Amino acid sequence: MEITNLFHFLKDFFEHQECHVSISDQHALSVQLTRELDEALMNRPFYWHYMDKIGRKGDPMTLEFYVATSL
Repeated sequence: MEITNLFHFLKDFFEHQECHVSISDQHALSVQLTRELDEALMNRPFYWHYMDKIGRKGDPMTLEFYVATSL
């Protein structure tokens, strides 16, 4: 399977996972992860364990993607 437009693929994927996606321009994508995706993708088990123990909501990470133009 070939992904012809990675930018649109990432946007569609994160929107489908119910993440907040914002596009600042046609070359930058900012994604506020959900807790579930943060746990799955960011490898921060101690952070989430600590947040659960102290009874806090926690703050999922934000990812920034930049599309490189031709060099």
